[in-house]
Amino acid sequence: MFKQARCLLIALFFWIPLAILSTIAAHAAPFAYVTNPLDAGKVVVVDTATNMTVGSPISVGAQPIGIAMNPSGTRLYVANNTSNTVSVIDTETSAVIATIPVGLVPWGIAVNPTGTGYVYVANIGGNSVSVIDQATNSVVKTIGVGHDPVGVAVNPVGSRAYVTCSRNDINSVYIINTNTDTEVGHLVLGTFPYAVAVSPDSTRVYVTNRDSHSVSVIDATVPVVIKTISVGASPVGIAATPDGSRVYVVNGGADTLSVIDTSTNSVTGSPIPVGSGASSIAISGTRAYVGNYSGHSLSVVDLSTNQVVNTISLASNVWPTVFGIVIGQSLAPTTPTVSTATVTNITATTATTGGNVTADGAVSVTARGVCWSTSANPTTANSCTSNGTGTGPFISSITGLIQNTPYHVRAYATNSMGTAYGSDVLFTTTAPAALPSVTTTAISGITMTTATGGGNVTSDGGGTVSARGVCWSISVNPTTANSCSSDGSGTGAFVSSLSGLSPGASYHVRAYATNPAGTAYGADLPFTTATVDSFPPTVTAFAAHTTSNSWNIPITLFSASDSGGSVTGYCVTAVNSTDGCAWSASAPAYFTVSLDGEYTLYPWARDGTGNISSTYPFPVQVTVDTHAVLVAPWLQKAKLLAPESGWNDAFGVSAMSADGNTALISTFYFNSNQGAAFVFTRSVAGWSSQTKLMASDGTSSDRFGLSTAISADGNTAIIGAYQKNYSQGAAYVFTRSGASWTQQAKLTASDGAASDNFGYSVAISADGNSAIIGAHGKSSAQGAAYLFTRSGSNWSQQNKFTASNAVASDQFGVSVAMSGDGGIALIGAWGRNSNQGAAYVFTGSGSTWTERTILTATPAVASERFGYPVVLSGDGDTALIGTYNVGNAAYVFTGSGSSWSQQARLTGSDTATGDGFGVSVALNFDGNAALVGAYAKNSAQGAAYLFKRSASTWTEVAKPMPVDVVVSDWFGRFVAISGDGSTALIAAFNKQLASHGAAGAAYIISPPSVATVTTDAISSITATSASAGGTVVSDGGLPVTARGICLSTTTNPTLADSCVSGGSGTGAFTPSLTGLTQTTAYHVRAYATNAAGTAYGNQRIFNTDYPVSLTLQGSGVGVIHSSAPDINCGIGQCTQTYPFDSSVTLSPTPGYHSIFGGWQGSCSNPSGDCILVMNSIRALLASFDVDPTYAVWIDPGENYFNSIGAAYQAVGASAHIKACRVSLSENLLFNQGKAITLSGGYNSSYSDSNGLTTVNGTIILANGNVIVRNIVIR
Repeated sequence: MFKQARCLLIALFFWIPLAILSTIAAHAAPFAYVTNPLDAGKVVVVDTATNMTVGSPISVGAQPIGIAMNPSGTRLYVANNTSNTVSVIDTETSAVIATIPVGLVPWGIAVNPTGTGYVYVANIGGNSVSVIDQATNSVVKTIGVGHDPVGVAVNPVGSRAYVTCSRNDINSVYIINTNTDTEVGHLVLGTFPYAVAVSPDSTRVYVTNRDSHSVSVIDATVPVVIKTISVGASPVGIAATPDGSRVYVVNGGADTLSVIDTSTNSVTGSPIPVGSGASSIAISGTRAYVGNYSGHSLSVVDLSTNQVVNTISLASNVWPTVFGIVIGQSLAPTTPTVSTATVTNITATTATTGGNVTADGAVSVTARGVCWSTSANPTTANSCTSNGTGTGPFISSITGLIQNTPYHVRAYATNSMGTAYGSDVLFTTTAPAALPSVTTTAISGITMTTATGGGNVTSDGGGTVSARGVCWSISVNPTTANSCSSDGSGTGAFVSSLSGLSPGASYHVRAYATNPAGTAYGADLPFTTATVDSFPPTVTAFAAHTTSNSWNIPITLFSASDSGGSVTGYCVTAVNSTDGCAWSASAPAYFTVSLDGEYTLYPWARDGTGNISSTYPFPVQVTVDTHAVLVAPWLQKAKLLAPESGWNDAFGVSAMSADGNTALISTFYFNSNQGAAFVFTRSVAGWSSQTKLMASDGTSSDRFGLSTAISADGNTAIIGAYQKNYSQGAAYVFTRSGASWTQQAKLTASDGAASDNFGYSVAISADGNSAIIGAHGKSSAQGAAYLFTRSGSNWSQQNKFTASNAVASDQFGVSVAMSGDGGIALIGAWGRNSNQGAAYVFTGSGSTWTERTILTATPAVASERFGYPVVLSGDGDTALIGTYNVGNAAYVFTGSGSSWSQQARLTGSDTATGDGFGVSVALNFDGNAALVGAYAKNSAQGAAYLFKRSASTWTEVAKPMPVDVVVSDWFGRFVAISGDGSTALIAAFNKQLASHGAAGAAYIISPPSVATVTTDAISSITATSASAGGTVVSDGGLPVTARGICLSTTTNPTLADSCVSGGSGTGAFTPSLTGLTQTTAYHVRAYATNAAGTAYGNQRIFNTDYPVSLTLQGSGVGVIHSSAPDINCGIGQCTQTYPFDSSVTLSPTPGYHSIFGGWQGSCSNPSGDCILVMNSIRALLASFDVDPTYAVWIDPGENYFNSIGAAYQAVGASAHIKACRVSLSENLLFNQGKAITLSGGYNSSYSDSNGLTTVNGTIILANGNVIVRNIVIR
């Protein structure tokens, strides 16, 4: 972080050097390429023939610094300091063709002109050199060097790279063997070596030493430093002439060039004046080009006369900067390069397309757009759009087309070289749409003045439905010219509200839908409004304080609605009746009683007809006791201790983020008064320490941490160190990313002096981008305060506040505060008027601020030291001002601009003079909750008091007190509160800890809340039952008296639905859900109830099981099995249930002498396994039939036949032939004189004969004797 900030600082000062390019052969009219880090990352191209910029700047990465070109002039390489990348530019098209990630904070860059042709990048933040392969545009190696490498150059023979490392304890040039890309040594030079150049013969290396104001000359053949040459102030750029006879040095501190004669290694001639902020140099032929950072220009120097012969002015937003100029070859301008976008949003008459100008051809693009025609390859002679100038993508809208027609479209781009076109894209406009189809929904909810209707757009007719709704009139067939609702667009059903109707009137209503073809209507439906409003209003919500120390009981919530009209009256009674109601047109803020006691409050609502709401089912029980202070039982949630604690550290100076999740607590006595601050964060598991913050340059007695402030999100903290540098003081800004904190800035006053006590008080805006720091010792304790603002990560002083009536010893700035948006400042001056004190309100922004008013306490108390501390609400319209001495009070002011007034003087219900009430104060974000400490109360045990505001009345509502606070703890010395007022941070500054003396502690205190409960996953689901459960994670500070599970067929069930008890207390519970209905989706939530209310867990949704009903039929036998749970069906009808949406496989297993006959019903597979998805009730039939092979049997024996005739032929003189319950197709001829008994209707195992056998054919008895049983002849 420090290195990054240092690099950004360097880039902003004119005297930093630019990159040095190895000498380039002269070309006619070459281009100069200049990096511009302060214009969103650009490279500016200058034609040195015309001394003018050409084309559009080339966009690269963030904050480009160094630039280099390959020997052929076809590629530029740009080091992007902030992006940590290198951009590769094709000089033919001026387009970025690759972006290469490199090390941290890339600075200088150079190309090896021979050999490998690698590119070398000095990474100042990574202490390394990245080596890039031009062929693959990727880093092939990273070479570690010394600290802060900035400049780099490669010798012309390509064997060595020289890298300057500028940190004061390094001051060296590192030498890299480019054949092996390894470091082979380094030489110590002058202070802050920076730019480096190599002679054309590769024998000499020249390095500027910025802070030594010299150039080191190195014999590269040894290598050794052979001479150090004094030059001008802050030499930062350097280049050698093509013949190597001279070296030109840019003196950034003097805006001059020094010329070194390389034969004598001495400066020759007088310094050459150049532009303001001279920072770089590149040589091309007989010309040198010097970049002038703050001059926004290039100075052109004739090397034959050493005179500036021209100054090329650049735009005011171009800042030639570090290592940021290179001279390239002259490139002939061409027409632009442009592509055509896909055509979209095609309608009958319009379409959308566009293009992308990817290169301007080195000449500015003056026009671009798309052209279209019914013929191929349209040009600007056809219909065209005009979509601006320059490079980049653009969008074009084509209109006036003919429906159902093919069109050709091309993007175009024009520069001074001509017009270029993208590819030809063909599209066809759509055919005209038909009218939509829409139906009208029956009218419902009819009152005197309103009704509910609607419709259903069943078809869009081929065009987008842009509007839909209903129209109504007292005439038949209303249209959109009548009264209509607007109910969205598209197809589908919609609901419409009809209002403004007349009582007892007959109306006609029709739904409508509009698309490009026009508007269609549904059927006309008549209805008549009611003549009398018979619908009473309904009280929808009501709440009031359940305890009150005033006869005016606050009503915190009262709302009502009326379906038949509007609510015109509100009333609250203490009896279940409206007798004596004092009706008001709006909900009352209070209900007034005349005696202490117990009351039940009932809300009522009335409409204009006189209908009155029924009894509200949830009246509020209120206890009124005007003799008691209403004190809510706030509870200790955490005790925070410093992770590192010394003797008498007095840990406790406190600040809290608005979300209440980050606490900043400091101890300015830490480490011999050096000071430290500790960050704590809250998670579901509770509070834990995140980090320790200390000033990067902290020393003993700085008292870092006497003042702290933190942004609303907790990601920016500011901490004062008022005794820094002989009490001149400082303040430090820290920022958080994730869980990591870093110091972002050290802030000091622009006119700081010893004893200013700058940093004694600090304040920060909600977004963390503005801060006020007080310096109450400034100007003989007259005092001052300073405004700083942040841009990116940079902080700058914007304003100095002083009081309009300031005198010595006022100590203006002893405390400071600012509104959430940073536009209002409140500054205390506790020494004003002989320590009576005052506070000053300022408004403004940036460097323009106005003192609006001076606040003083009423009544004024001598030596009260009103004005310490001060706080403001987030919106800045409420101020809370404490008293440091004897006042024993805190004061509330409200107002805006210059109009402010005291609203209240707060005192504790049991405080007395000397309790220190008002020495610490805090306000929540909306200013309706005030927390005031009284650290000296009860022999310095201390106390804290919470006040709440209702309208303009402030009431003490709580006195938080941890259980372990004892005498001399100073509980309440520092206080803070979250934005919503639900979490307090209160320090016991003098808390005694074993072995650490007054080490200090801080307490997180909150009011009791509803419990925290989670809902477990549902398990053991059947058709009528399931197992559910939950866990009460926290009781919210109050006993959980009931817990369990609520379920419903609608979302988010509550106690009003079906619920099952799971006991009480915290922990897990698992009640069973019974009596459920199969095939039903249920919503389930765990609940937990304490005195603060009922909390619900996350919602779980499950479906009860779905049944499979299976019936077996057929003449055979078998069993159907299924995936678990097994249906195991072997006879008759069987039923089994399965989880919703599960996959169930039913598998048939034929029995004795049987085959599977197939499925009927829900199964789509006629044979084999049946696979069902259980998302509906499933019913099916399965058949098992007798295997024909065993249809007929000769009893006894093992002789089976598939027909009776075959069995007859096989028997002897007499036999018993048995047939199964099957249908046989055969003609029987008994002609062999046999005595046969023929019995039918048997099952497949021939164990019973309860059925019939059917013979489809004839029976002829010609000879013998046949007895027939259970045989049907057809």
